[in-house]
Amino acid sequence: MSYPPSSSGRRHALCVLVEDVVSTRDLFWLVRAVGCGHDLGGTLLDGDYRSAHPVALAEHFHYPHTDGLLARYKQNLSAAVVGTRKLIVRREGSEHYDLGADPHEAAPLGGTVADFAAACRRDGASAAAIAAAVAHLRRSTAACAPLQTRLADRPRAPVHPTSDAALADAWLAHGSG
Repeated sequence: MSYPPSSSGRRHALCVLVEDVVSTRDLFWLVRAVGCGHDLGGTLLDGDYRSAHPVALAEHFHYPHTDGLLARYKQNLSAAVVGTRKLIVRREGSEHYDLGADPHEAAPLGGTVADFAAACRRDGASAAAIAAAVAHLRRSTAACAPLQTRLADRPRAPVHPTSDAALADAWLAHGSG
């Protein structure tokens, strides 16, 4: 993928609208290519790259000693997006969204990983994309549950912003601790 050079001789991308599923992990490689002046082929601005990577996978790992979070976020989460389908797996169950019909994720459909896979098949997603999403969701769910339980049961160690006791006391007095 190549773009016309600017007056400085550097090549800049013309405005590109990407409506495909992309993973924020791929943003790193895009920013790196731009920052290093590399060609943008093989980044998420490249349609061939997006076609070869049609699944976005995500994890949220909860640190159990954080105060003030809503209960729904005090857990590890896994998510996958295939086409317009999104599934978030949490300890209470799964939240399945049809992003085409519900782009704001306001009304989860419920269901299982198998239901998500079936919906993706009905939508015409590739078998490889579905398999990657299902493997991620099942692997993450199985790995996170025991770890989440172990971490939640550990005693909480006091955390101070500094080893200087006077500074730590001042910091705590301002309500930061």
